[in-house]
Amino acid sequence: MITVGMDLEQFLEDPFGSGIQRVLQQLALHWGASDVGALFVIPDGDHFVVLDRSQAQEILSLPFTMTRSEAEERGLAAHVRDVLASLDVRHLTAAELVVSLDVWCLSEVSYLPSVLDRFEQFAEQLPTVMIGYDTLPMTQAENYRIPPWAGANASRYFRILTRASGLLCISDFARESIIERLRRDPTLPIAVAHPGGDHLDPVRSVDVTRRPGPVRFLRLGTMEARKHPQEITAAFQAVRTGGVDIELAFVGAPSTSDLGINDDIVRAARDDAALTWMTDASDADVQRLIDEADVFLSFGIEGFGIPVVEAVRRGTPVLFGGTQPAAEALVGVGAIDVGGDDVDAISCSLRDYASPSSVQTITRAVEPLLVPQWRDFAQGLQDVVAQVTRR
Repeated sequence: MITVGMDLEQFLEDPFGSGIQRVLQQLALHWGASDVGALFVIPDGDHFVVLDRSQAQEILSLPFTMTRSEAEERGLAAHVRDVLASLDVRHLTAAELVVSLDVWCLSEVSYLPSVLDRFEQFAEQLPTVMIGYDTLPMTQAENYRIPPWAGANASRYFRILTRASGLLCISDFARESIIERLRRDPTLPIAVAHPGGDHLDPVRSVDVTRRPGPVRFLRLGTMEARKHPQEITAAFQAVRTGGVDIELAFVGAPSTSDLGINDDIVRAARDDAALTWMTDASDADVQRLIDEADVFLSFGIEGFGIPVVEAVRRGTPVLFGGTQPAAEALVGVGAIDVGGDDVDAISCSLRDYASPSSVQTITRAVEPLLVPQWRDFAQGLQDVVAQVTRR
């Protein structure tokens, strides 16, 4: 039996439900019975709290029950710690922990010095595994507001990514960027598995009937420039000015790196009631908004794009352009590449699918049951763990 320890300190410090934390939650939920077992580990002073899968599932699911504003009001981090304190857990010293493990895993992006220190210390005694998300904080640095104190630690995290014994990457794009941009040795174990979409229930059958009113487009994600919110807005405005009656809904947190983007979206929504922006949404809100939309949009650069998988899972077709690993994986089962991610390409796609009949045509092609599965992602990580123990 191989046992891997999963470092959860980053989650404990910042437990708000993001795409990466969805990965953690689903790993705990879908870690299959095999020769590779998992323990979930949190530092606690001079000792470590060790959680089993069911205990990890409980705390890792807490962020997805509320919106960001609710999380801030209720003090989500403190709530997670309170729930953790109520669990009957094991406490181990560092020496006891290392003896009980065969592999150490960092499954989140973390710039915390304590997390990075521990990874390097454990790497002296154990094989190590990481999940490779992307290199965008380096290649698209203008989209990330990394505090001055974290700059050196961010660089350190990416250096560690090149030295881990094994990597599971969330896309071919992530794998290629880690090898080419970070210059990780390609002969070291590195694999690809796509995050799943089956945390949402699939629609029982794709419904091509529509609610009354204009075709509604939905774009889900933060307002950072690499996700092209301004280009989408400009395209929408151009189509509307041309006399086409459509709606556009943005759902996602404001940009933290370029406040001008937020101002532009607010201004556009003020000038045209057909454009709306919801900055805060729970899991239930997201599913409802996907179900109410006719077409999902994803443009710009994504490390993967879990919202795209969620849209197809719920029977909503996706138009995409740019670097979109999730959408590229779903071409033919619900995602359509419009051939670009500039204003002209986006405008053409909005015009092409502004009629109910065109929407019905692409909706019929959606295959909700063919999205990636979380059990396959978990199995991918188990396979990498097993591989590094054999080297």
